Amino acid sequence: MLKSVFFHGKAARIHHLWNYGAIKPVIYNGCHHSADSYSLPENVRLKFSKFSGGSVDLTKDEQSGIAQITLNQPQYKNAFSGKMMLDLFDAINELENWKSGKGLLMAGAANTFCSGGDLKVVTSLTDSGEEMSSMMQNALTKLSRLPLISVALIEGVALGGGAELTTACDFRIMAPKAKIGFVQVHMGVISGWGGGTRLVKLIGHTSALDLFSTGKIINSSTALAFGLVDHVVEDGENAMEAAKEWLSKRCRGHSSVTRSIKSMVSHAGTEDVQSSLNHERKLFSKLWGGPLFLEALRKNIKHKS
Repeated sequence: MLKSVFFHGKAARIHHLWNYGAIKPVIYNGCHHSADSYSLPENVRLKFSKFSGGSVDLTKDEQSGIAQITLNQPQYKNAFSGKMMLDLFDAINELENWKSGKGLLMAGAANTFCSGGDLKVVTSLTDSGEEMSSMMQNALTKLSRLPLISVALIEGVALGGGAELTTACDFRIMAPKAKIGFVQVHMGVISGWGGGTRLVKLIGHTSALDLFSTGKIINSSTALAFGLVDHVVEDGENAMEAAKEWLSKRCRGHSSVTRSIKSMVSHAGTEDVQSSLNHERKLFSKLWGGPLFLEALRKNIKHKS
């Protein structure tokens, strides 16, 4: 049974790879807003800022070009408070303007990823579902479109909104004993942060329907079989170091090249073929004949990878 699920998940994942990251404009107060044009209303910021607790911490390493976002409320398994939602929104906006960046590692404090939304927020803002959904959908759409190669390191648990967050990253890496689940069905709701749309594009209609309708929590080997994660680290005790090394290997190029690669692939996943070809050509033309290309020719390093 596992073998058949494995091949189904991988095949669906390959089939949907080029569509990864595509999210249509969302509704906010009856108006359509794309992620690029969305501006967080001050009344929404004020409302969610009242629910404090925890933080989302952003660090940027200028030398390596790799940033890290850490979800930090370990006493509640890094569940999102209102403040943390705002922190994440602001951190992603800051990364949009980080011109030397190449990669992003998304992780949780104290060896666990995220258990979803903080119950204090959930129970107090029952009439603000559309506001929260709009804010988080736009934040995660921007995350998926960052010109940075992003990796979610899943340790401990990634549940509900935490699982949705992982789908906005380019890659997902799991610790061997970690678990992930789209458990919204048990709370009488569905995904609200865009995770449903992204999961279908990641693993296909059938597998996504299975995970959402059952709300089952799966281990790392099953997640790998579904095609939901890309790599399971061997040593759970050193998962962070392994994830950083894994990401670093994909960020070896100059920032201009790495960012162009991410832009090329992201554009291909959201636009029609001709638009994607035009975009690819423009990116290529900026690099062709440039100092990096000429230096590589001089050193004859094409076959020295």
